[in-house]
Amino acid sequence: MYLQKKLQEEMLQRGAAKEETQSTLETFRQGVDNISLVCFDLEHKVDSLQEEVDFLGKLCSDESCELQAQP
Repeated sequence: MYLQKKLQEEMLQRGAAKEETQSTLETFRQGVDNISLVCFDLEHKVDSLQEEVDFLGKLCSDESCELQAQP
């Protein structure tokens, strides 16, 4: 009887630990998904800003050449 009770208690504890582990794992997975989306968005913003910097640099260079060409 004692061993059966101990076995049931152990099974309950392991079941609870398994549920907690699964819940924690799901929370981590959601966090990784969220971080991946944020990272993708930031990479897109960096690309857009780099394109803008390149464009403005070319524009500045062109205007500088025009100003230097004026008498």
